Amino acid sequence: MTRRSLLLGSSALIASVVAYAVACAFLPQDSMAQLVVSDLGFVVVELAALVLCCLAFRWTPERGARLVWAFAIAWVAFNLFGDSVWSYYEVVRQVEVPYPGLADVGYLACYPAAIAAVLVAAWRSIGRLRMVETLLDAAMVTIGAAGLSWPLLLRPLLDTADPGLGYWFTLAYPLGDLLILFAFASFLISSVSSTRTWPRPYLVILCLAFSSQIISDSGYFVLTAADVPYELGSWLDPVWLLSFALAGIAALVEIRAGKTIPSARRGVNARQEPAVRRSLTASYWRIAIPYVALPIVAAMVVLQLHSRGWNWGTDTQVLAYLGFALVALLLIRQYVTLAQNRKLNSSLCKTSFELEEKLGDLADINDRLELLTSQSDHLNSLRALGEVADAGLELACAFAKSPGGWISLRDEQGTESATVTRGMVALHRPGDLKFNAVEIAKGIVLPVPLDVREERLGTIWLVRPEGNGKGPNLLPVIAAHVATAIDNARRYEEAVHQAERDPLTGLFNHRGIHKRLAGESIRAQQNDSELSLIMMDLDDFKLLNDTYGHPAGDSVLRQVSEAIKSVLRHADLAGRVGGDEILLVLPNTGAEGALQLSERLRDTLMSRPVVTSGGHSITVRVSLGVATFPGDAQSLGQLIETADSNLYASKQRGGNTITGRTSEETQPLDTQGLLGIAGKLLDVVGARDHYTRRHSEHVTVYALALGEALGLSEEDMSTLHVAAMLHDVGKIGVSGDLLRRPTTLDAAEHDLVRRHVEMSAAVIGDMPRLARVVEAVHAHHEHHDGCGYPAESAGDGIPLLGRVLAVADAFSAMTLERPYRRSMTREQARAEMMKAAGSQLDPDLVAKFIEIVDAKGP
Repeated sequence: MTRRSLLLGSSALIASVVAYAVACAFLPQDSMAQLVVSDLGFVVVELAALVLCCLAFRWTPERGARLVWAFAIAWVAFNLFGDSVWSYYEVVRQVEVPYPGLADVGYLACYPAAIAAVLVAAWRSIGRLRMVETLLDAAMVTIGAAGLSWPLLLRPLLDTADPGLGYWFTLAYPLGDLLILFAFASFLISSVSSTRTWPRPYLVILCLAFSSQIISDSGYFVLTAADVPYELGSWLDPVWLLSFALAGIAALVEIRAGKTIPSARRGVNARQEPAVRRSLTASYWRIAIPYVALPIVAAMVVLQLHSRGWNWGTDTQVLAYLGFALVALLLIRQYVTLAQNRKLNSSLCKTSFELEEKLGDLADINDRLELLTSQSDHLNSLRALGEVADAGLELACAFAKSPGGWISLRDEQGTESATVTRGMVALHRPGDLKFNAVEIAKGIVLPVPLDVREERLGTIWLVRPEGNGKGPNLLPVIAAHVATAIDNARRYEEAVHQAERDPLTGLFNHRGIHKRLAGESIRAQQNDSELSLIMMDLDDFKLLNDTYGHPAGDSVLRQVSEAIKSVLRHADLAGRVGGDEILLVLPNTGAEGALQLSERLRDTLMSRPVVTSGGHSITVRVSLGVATFPGDAQSLGQLIETADSNLYASKQRGGNTITGRTSEETQPLDTQGLLGIAGKLLDVVGARDHYTRRHSEHVTVYALALGEALGLSEEDMSTLHVAAMLHDVGKIGVSGDLLRRPTTLDAAEHDLVRRHVEMSAAVIGDMPRLARVVEAVHAHHEHHDGCGYPAESAGDGIPLLGRVLAVADAFSAMTLERPYRRSMTREQARAEMMKAAGSQLDPDLVAKFIEIVDAKGP
């Protein structure tokens, strides 16, 4: 809420009171119009004030302030209830309001709510410490006011009351106003005399609202006591209505504060806010309160006696009782003041004695803390964990004047074991650091935990010195410094470790392995010893990732790293230098030993197939290149280059091969391995579209039959076999709903399906050994007349294997059931093939294929 909104809302409430007063003044006296304006005006303003008080309760985060607003809401609600009942009788039923009646229940119920609201406001202003004195002073002020008003107002008012229930209702109204006066006096005294802070603005305005009600009630009581009839629209009604308008303004003030002041600041209790200096006269006039109230009551007693001819009457008796109550409150107040002063003096003396006693200790602590700071700087400069623990133990023993001790640190399993020892403790188990504090008497050992960020790193165990006297215990401070230094050392070691390790495999990363390779190279040159390198690369790793997903690829890399660790010697090193490239460094190893280790590693990987989450078994195949210093190279750069060249040679020879200076092993293209991966790819495609799986199997059979009839070489047959299985693998990127749609596809959808050719080639396009497979797959939808796709090649410009796949693909597509059409018979398909010869398909290949169909009926 902005300041402008606050001013507009407050002005509207005051304007409603002014408009009410003007309307009641100018309307005919005792007319129905004046009656309606008078009664409903109260209801409308009270309803607006009630809504605003509820909003203030909603936007106030402080618990005490919400309690004030809860009582203020009850006060407005009870008045609204009483005025609503009053309006019902006068406006709706047009009868005289019964007295006492239901309206009086609402009016009287508002008094306790108002009293509670003001008392809570007083407590929030002064706090609990001075609340008793404040209540006693307010009670004396209230008794003085009661003594002054009894003969002038209360007694005449009760004389006009009807006997019975009406008498008690008449008495309840002024008593309620006196209690509100008591609460208001408490708030006023607490606000003026408090040296803490001024009360919040809304509390002042709210108390003014209750005061306005007291003024209007008192005016009504005066008129009644003077036997002056109450007239509708008199000055009393606007003053009554003003109390509710002020309550609404107080609510607006608090709503604005609740929306503009941060909750963190508003949540601070008034007793915790900055202090406000008050005048010393505030204490002086509080002392004078009982000495002003008591003469007032005594004077009223004398006046009553004088007016009644010095005869003791009821009025005099009531005033005497008030005087006795005032004296009793005065004595109680003096006793409370003396008790608080004694308690305060005792607390001050005790505090002064304790401060003097600790001055020497503070000076000693200051000197020792300065020493601790200087030694902590040295402790934090250390990086090795052992050095940090040794320096920390030395520091703790020096400050505790302990003859010895040890530090035990926790490992990853949470088990503590001694790391360093000092002094007499080392004599218990010479050379053995794995001992327990239980083995030493509990009365001798002092444990100090080493905690960092609520995590237990370990414990400092110190032997208690003889004659250990009193003094400040700095061991927790020292332990905090030692724990921080140990934590920093551990983090430094971990950072160094992580900076040189591959997070997936746990092997050295590129930086780590080359750093150690440089060191081993220098050592080999200085010692004139041999150094071998093994460059290793996983075969078909991209195809494996595309087929089974990257999680399966990560699992393969982890198993490969475990296999490497199982075959390497203690001095050997391994590092991941690329996505699927691993470098092995073998110090003091010749070419023969490197080749033997390579064979053992390859056999280990072949014997440990990786099982994916889908249950597929993957046999890991690797290509390896071996180089040895000084036989293959005279420098580190030449050694790495030779190993990399040998690795490339292994890849060119078909993979799963070892190439080195003494290696004569050669292997043909691993067709079986490729067919295995192709089968797994078909499983993935088949899971989405059963037709594509069956279609690929049929195309494979037809293509191999046609290739055999054409007399293709063994290499071409192997290439054709793989190409036939993978020619539609790109459909894995096409929506399954689109592949299985029973209706005709539109142009955009048809173009999307056509793209499966390029996607098929992309899946296997990065594999060097599958270049001819990619060529055949990319051309299997080209037409003999040049109207095919994607390259629109024609005639002999289409690769032979691509033309063979086109013939097998067309026949399979016609003879298999499709979602959008039924399958053809063999005779129908044969006729369609003849029609397509020369336009879509190679006529020579179609003729040869028809011969196969007629002869063998594939």
